[in-house]
Amino acid sequence: MILYPHIIAEKAVQTREGFLMVTTGKGLMSQAEVIKWTGLGRTKIQELTAQGILPSIRIGRRRLYPSDAIEGWLKSLVEEQMQG
Repeated sequence: MILYPHIIAEKAVQTREGFLMVTTGKGLMSQAEVIKWTGLGRTKIQELTAQGILPSIRIGRRRLYPSDAIEGWLKSLVEEQMQG
C-alpha cells in the first residue's frame, strides 16, 4: 500500500467500498496539521472553515479541527466524485 508523502498517517485500511481510509490517530488537529494532512492551502482551509464546511473549535486563540470530522468530510468528497 502506497501513501502519499503529504499524508501523516498512523493507520491506513482498505474499506469494503474500496476506499483507502487513513487516520491520524489524533483527536484534534491544528490548522497546520490539517493543511499538511489534506494537501490543501491555508487560504482554502480558512475559506472552508468560514463557510462551515470544515467544523472547528476555538480554544483560547487556537482553532482546532476534530480529526474524525475532517476524515468524514474527505470520505464524503471521494464518495461524491465516485458517484458522478
